Order: sequence, then C-alpha cells, then structure tokens
Amino acid sequence: MPIPKVVLSTIALEQDEARHLIRLLLSHRHSQQLTPYIVEVVEKVSQSTTIEIGDMCLAALNTTINSIIADESIRSDDVIRLTGILYKVQQQVHQRMAEILAATPLRSSF
Repeated sequence: MPIPKVVLSTIALEQDEARHLIRLLLSHRHSQQLTPYIVEVVEKVSQSTTIEIGDMCLAALNTTINSIIADESIRSDDVIRLTGILYKVQQQVHQRMAEILAATPLRSSF
C-alpha cells in the first residue's frame, strides 16, 4: 500500500509576527516531545516569513501557542500579538481536518 503524500500547511506571517513568534517559542518551556517540531518551526520562520509545515509540526505549533497564551506569566501585549498568529495557524488546522474528514469516512466501532 503506498504511503500517502504529506500535505504541507502554508502560514504567511508579517516580519514582526515572525520575530515575535520566534522570541516566544524560544523563551517558552514546552515538553521534550514537542522540541523537534518547535525547533523546525523556529528554523523555518528564521529563513522565511512564509513557512510550510507538516501536520505534526502544525499540531505542535498550535498546541504550543495555546500553551503560551494560557501561561499566566506572559504579558498581555504578547498574548494580543500571538492571537493573530494563532488565528492563521488554526485556519490551517481547520483546513487539514476538513481534508482528512472528506478523504476518510469515520467508521463506527459499534
């Protein structure tokens, strides 16, 4: 059975959003399991403000941004600036989920 090709998500950030995201991703503590994905995002954002990432990386980025926003020690202006980035990420999450649900009907286990 052939392995399906991974669909990449494209997220276009403004220059200041990219710098802000890098700073917060590097300063935030996240689980060791997410580290490779966060490093990948930081590397890609450092190279270009338009990043293409796979599904696991997209999920890790979404989770990490939500975690940063929920952190009580994060300044309110950082949270406000992150919400625009989170919106762009969640648009891609929504699009990927719609594609998955359209391609693979859910089976009932009953």
